[in-house]
Amino acid sequence: MNIYNLNAIIRDQIKHLQKAVDRSLQLSRQGAAARELAPVVDKDKEALMKKILKSLLSTKREQIRHTEGGAESQQTEEKQS
Repeated sequence: MNIYNLNAIIRDQIKHLQKAVDRSLQLSRQGAAARELAPVVDKDKEALMKKILKSLLSTKREQIRHTEGGAESQQTEEKQS
């Protein structure tokens, strides 16, 4: 191998290494951004979970009211009979 071939091989290897370093930096930045956003996402998730829980509790209360109301109506009808 002559010096020109070695030079070409080294340049090619440097290009591949540069791409690998750039990709690693990009992934690192994305990971850092994700870690920075995680608390915000967690707060949003927690708020959403609270809303869902309140909605479910409200629905369950309505079901109980209707069930109790229906039972009272049956008892009143039975007493009248």
